[in-house]
Amino acid sequence: MKDFYYWKELYDSEHLTEFNTDYAGQLWLKTKSIIRKELISEFVKKYSLVLNASSLNGQFEELFLLLQSNLPQSHQQLDLYIKEKNVQILEALNKESLVSELYKLKVFEWGGDYQNSL
Repeated sequence: MKDFYYWKELYDSEHLTEFNTDYAGQLWLKTKSIIRKELISEFVKKYSLVLNASSLNGQFEELFLLLQSNLPQSHQQLDLYIKEKNVQILEALNKESLVSELYKLKVFEWGGDYQNSL
């Protein structure tokens, strides 16, 4: 089985194609998406997980290793948590203010150049 450092190396080198087809790789990305102090604390509390590492990088690795033991359940837990957080953000969003700011834009061009690739 591919380990934490395998996925980290792929991510850091921007070789992201394998993440599309690998269930463990997708779990790594989902886990990475909640690696902020308040999010990871809330997630481990919600699912009664215990992390011994004190640094965020250590907690990321430790959480991934814990979640990797049961991929289907872990995906389900992360999906639910991420959806709940998105709903909270959307409910807190001042939609009228956002629409007002968007109307101030004269032109918006989609796409662009990112690291020499269109």
